[in-house]
Amino acid sequence: MIDYAKAYTELHERKADMFAGRSIVPHVDAIAQLVEKTGAQTLLDFGSGKGHQYSEDNVHLRWGGIMPTLYDPGIPELAKCPKRRFDGVICTDVMEHIAPDDVKLVLLDVFRHSRLFVFFSIACRPAKKFFPDGTNVHLTVKGHNWWERKINNAAKGRRYQIAFVD
Repeated sequence: MIDYAKAYTELHERKADMFAGRSIVPHVDAIAQLVEKTGAQTLLDFGSGKGHQYSEDNVHLRWGGIMPTLYDPGIPELAKCPKRRFDGVICTDVMEHIAPDDVKLVLLDVFRHSRLFVFFSIACRPAKKFFPDGTNVHLTVKGHNWWERKINNAAKGRRYQIAFVD
């Protein structure tokens, strides 16, 4: 069986433009609205990719300049998960990359880091990228209802917003 954590790290290392973090771009306005509505002052980008969305594209300026803490287990310099909570957690193009058996634990971890809101963007279709063994990098391709049930169970009444990519 393939070690997906190691495989993601290898994909990150092999291609400079892979998992750059730019999948957030279509959702910046929605995140800005959540930041404004909640008064968030601290953010965590959970599964940030390489962070080009901030270092090159400056998307954080659209929500008042709050620079998120970046966390991505596939990038050695960003692989240490913070131990604290943040006002908001951004989780775009992440959950579909988690193996189905691990989805519940990852969702609980995402919500454990959030005080005010979580923003998810989740693809409900296979990716165009594959691991070396031919497995699609979207390990969990499920419909909206499946994801909504999983997220609602993990949220335990906390605020979240989901943007689905079909």
